[in-house]
Amino acid sequence: MKNDLHFSYPMGFFDGAAQGNKYACGFWIAISAYLIYRMHWKGDGGTNTEAEAIALWGLLWFNSFLGNPKLHI
Repeated sequence: MKNDLHFSYPMGFFDGAAQGNKYACGFWIAISAYLIYRMHWKGDGGTNTEAEAIALWGLLWFNSFLGNPKLHI
């Protein structure tokens, strides 16, 4: 059976989570099948929604830093 998967680069994924008064979030950006940047960090305070938003902001900021005009999220 032929594999018809098609990937559009660059693509990015992000996630964030909070529990108690701690949060963790991160993202990765695949520029190609062989070049992938990954980043994660932890912090104090915040809700789950804020952790997700921080992860998305980090992904978008880093994509801008790389000079990519678009990003598939």
